[in-house]
Amino acid sequence: MANRVGKWGGSLSVRLPKNIVELLDIREKDFLRIRVCDDNTIQIKTIKPVPAEVAGMGAMVKAKPEEPTEW
Repeated sequence: MANRVGKWGGSLSVRLPKNIVELLDIREKDFLRIRVCDDNTIQIKTIKPVPAEVAGMGAMVKAKPEEPTEW
C-alpha cells in the first residue's frame, strides 16, 4: 500500500491506515517513537503509557538525544 505525503503546517505528514492503527492499538494523543534505520527504512513504536517528562506538556516537546533503543 502506498501513502501520499501531505503538508501539515510547515511539516510533512503521512496518514496511518485504519488497519495499522487498529493492529498497533494507536489512539489519538499517543506518542510514537520514529527511527530511521541504516537501510533507510522507518521503524515506528508506540510508547505507552505517556512518558512522565512529556505528560501534561504542549503538543511540541523538544526531544532529548535518545539512548539506543532495543526494538
